[in-house]
Amino acid sequence: MLSTAADHTARAAHERHVLAIQDTTELNFSGHAGSKRGFGVVGNGRDIGLFLHPVIVVDAGSGDPLQVGHAGGILGLADAFISSRKKAPPGGRKQREPERRKARPIETRETGRWIDGLRAADRLLGGAAMVTVIADCESDIYEEFATPRSAHVHLLVRAAYKSSLDQWRQTLCGHGGHAGFCGAGDRHSRQAGPARARGANAA
Repeated sequence: MLSTAADHTARAAHERHVLAIQDTTELNFSGHAGSKRGFGVVGNGRDIGLFLHPVIVVDAGSGDPLQVGHAGGILGLADAFISSRKKAPPGGRKQREPERRKARPIETRETGRWIDGLRAADRLLGGAAMVTVIADCESDIYEEFATPRSAHVHLLVRAAYKSSLDQWRQTLCGHGGHAGFCGAGDRHSRQAGPARARGANAA
């Protein structure tokens, strides 16, 4: 079903500027616990359910007044990722924190779904004129920006951290507060530990 939907989306996105919007929702089946088996738990750590992370593709429009009615129109689904979370062992969050803080490859962490979404959009929408992948602040992670992508694929991410900037020796949020909405420019975050510095465009 997903591959059929994705093929349709790829055809509909051909030579268009599209937005690939990704986010996560949880499906809570606590009201059906008596009839459901094999589920993990949702965000509260108690109720059974699963997580769904779709990448929805919509038409960005071209700025032509004649196309206003099409801007924002849903073209289809690029992909969707389903995951579950194991119920935590007794002891509370403090007891589990050391395990959570262990360094692990991003592919083995729940956060990896944001990179999976970016890769899916890049892979599927090769025929689009431009792709802007939009994601919430949870995807403001180094690996998302460092993931290779095609030249026509761009990222629009809501900042979650006060990233340091080389040029102004201040934080991204601090600079943005003074810049207002009058322009955009290239920014380069400084290297932190083993992670190399990364470039971004702030607007």
